[in-house]
Amino acid sequence: MDFAKKVGLEVTTIAFVANLQANMSTPGNHSKKRIFSNEIKKITDRFSNNNLAYQEFESIIRGVMLTWCFSNGKIDIIKLGNSLLEKYMNNL
Repeated sequence: MDFAKKVGLEVTTIAFVANLQANMSTPGNHSKKRIFSNEIKKITDRFSNNNLAYQEFESIIRGVMLTWCFSNGKIDIIKLGNSLLEKYMNNL
């Protein structure tokens, strides 16, 4: 979420649009090439060896970024993200 905040609202929004469009033409290819997704996978593999933990963790992060985009940057992306991830990690 720090990365999204650093690059800004416009770039994050454009990246979501571009990545969703690319996924329409090549389903599933996006996650294979992304450092972001691979780092999330490494983190979740330390706690769980199932793919569900990875999908949940990634969904939280991407959901927070999308919520931030939809609010036009008016929410505190770091505060919201940390709160949700802390709750999630405490329940693993």
